[in-house]
This record gives sequence, structure tokens and C-alpha cells, in this order.
Amino acid sequence: MAFNDPEDLAKIFNTDVFLEWSKDIASRFWLPLLALYTGCRLEEIASLYCKDVFEHKNFWCIDINDDNDGKVKNENAIRSIPLHPILVDQFKFLQYVERVRSEGHSRVFPELKMVNEKYGHEFSKRFGYYLRKKVGLTNKKKTFHSFRHNVSDHLYKKLVMESLVEELTGRAGKSETRKRYAKGYRVDTIYEECILKLEYQVDLKPLKKSSFVPS
Repeated sequence: MAFNDPEDLAKIFNTDVFLEWSKDIASRFWLPLLALYTGCRLEEIASLYCKDVFEHKNFWCIDINDDNDGKVKNENAIRSIPLHPILVDQFKFLQYVERVRSEGHSRVFPELKMVNEKYGHEFSKRFGYYLRKKVGLTNKKKTFHSFRHNVSDHLYKKLVMESLVEELTGRAGKSETRKRYAKGYRVDTIYEECILKLEYQVDLKPLKKSSFVPS
């Protein structure tokens, strides 16, 4: 179930509430924003390495792979995702990653420790608590995974081709034909046809006050 836009998203990203909750923990700030603008599964972004943030044909991307201890659901989930301008230009995610790298860390979110073979295990529980107790969203069908539904639903409403949405989100096609033709879209196509069409009705600019957004 997707979060309601803008009602739920405005509550989740309420400046005072969100910045207080995430003030000391980088993953609490970045993971919801990354999910909202990539459609990634939690574990895909929780396990990111600094090397997985890279430039390709003038697009900054994240690489979802099974290198090191990365976890992917299936072979369709291995993919490169161009980053939204909001993440690159407004929130300066690339500079944040470089800062983490300069501090000697190999992983983007070194504070996340593996539990039950997942880096996102504890975060998932903390985010659930945040939704219920801090934000007031009591519907248990609304979880971190709801960001993924937001991305798909938003793009389908804008009549984006299903195969493109599947390529972005790393899902298998509904048929063998779909599987063959849904794979291998160029990064620039995904960027133009999917990423730039993720325009939510919530103002995130005030979140730039976070200490995790490089000045």
C-alpha cells in the first residue's frame, strides 16, 4: 500500500519531526528519501557501498548488485538507477557519500549493522515505530515498502510504460516476452521517462537543514 500523497508524505517528512528523528543517524535521513525517488527495496539501499554510487554518461547512479554482501531478490533486481536531481542537486547525496568515503568507510551507511543477514533489519523496525508513534500512521499495511509502491503508482498514473517501471524497480516481467523486452533500458531512458516524472506534492526543501546535507 502506497503512502497518500501529499497527506501521508507531508506527515512523514514534516520538518521538525523528521529532522529530530534523524538528527544523529544518517540512514534515517537518507533511506526514506532514496526510496521515495528510486523505488528501491530497503535492503538494496541499506547495503550500498560507496563504490556503488558512480557516474555513467553524465548521470549519477546507484548500482544495485550482489557484490560483497549485497542482497538482491533475483537477477532482475541487479540494475543501475539514475538519481533524481533532488537527491543530487538539492540534498547533495554525492557529496555526502564522498564525505563518508573520506572518513575511511567503505559502506554508505556504516552505522547499519547486519542482523539476520540484513543491514536493513533494525532500521525497518525503527521506521515502523516512527510511522506509528511519531507520525501517527497506524495502518500496518503502510511500511517502508510503501515508498516503493509510491514510485510505481506515481509512474503508472503518468502512463509510463510498464516495462520501464519494471526496469527501474527491478521486478520480473509478467510474461516471458515482457521479461525479454523489459531488460536493458539505457540509463538516460530511465532518467527521462521515470526519474524526472517523480514529482510529489510535498515540499522537501526545509529538510536541507539537516546536518547530513553537505553545505
